[in-house]
Amino acid sequence: MRIPSLTSLGLRSLRRINDGGVYITGNKKLCYHHTVNWTRLFSSSSRPQRRQKNIDVKENRLQSQCVEEGHMCDPLCSLEGCWGPGPDQCMSCKNFNRGGTCVHQCRFLTGEGREFAGPKGECMPCHSECEVQEGRFTCTGPGANKCVMCASLRDGPHCVSSCPEGVMGEKGLIFKYPNQQRRCEPCHLNCTQGCSGPGIGDCLDSSRLTTR
Repeated sequence: MRIPSLTSLGLRSLRRINDGGVYITGNKKLCYHHTVNWTRLFSSSSRPQRRQKNIDVKENRLQSQCVEEGHMCDPLCSLEGCWGPGPDQCMSCKNFNRGGTCVHQCRFLTGEGREFAGPKGECMPCHSECEVQEGRFTCTGPGANKCVMCASLRDGPHCVSSCPEGVMGEKGLIFKYPNQQRRCEPCHLNCTQGCSGPGIGDCLDSSRLTTR
């Protein structure tokens, strides 16, 4: 690749080179290429000698000139290098990653849309049924069963917007009601249309027709 006006590669989606090689030469304005470990981008099935042979990166802007002019990786990038300027051009992040952009930290304790960190340091949103916590984590992982506290109600380990009404279970339809602690509790067995409390007298009017 030879483009005289090229200043950065911007190949942020490139993760692996399965076949072919790398030819980047004669780009007198190109920086950031010095930071990339090109050998690591080749498939692990390639022989080391072949990987090195297929890399031809030369006669571009000198690294010393790039550094002197301030063309360096963003401070939020890891030591793996970058494709260009800015936190969205990092090969990987020093701290956390939100949607392809490196950030100092996820929105763990403050900010709109609380998050948790995924296995690779990616900022992931808490479930919508999690109640936002001030000064502490809102969730510990994905799903409505990973909330620290529920925004509405809790049914078993899961945060829910409403308690089950007529949901098919192992022994028939399930009806539950929210107690004072905002937890879903089962209705009396004779309630077939829902309830407002635990006793048979709490069954909804139309459900009192069934007796057991």
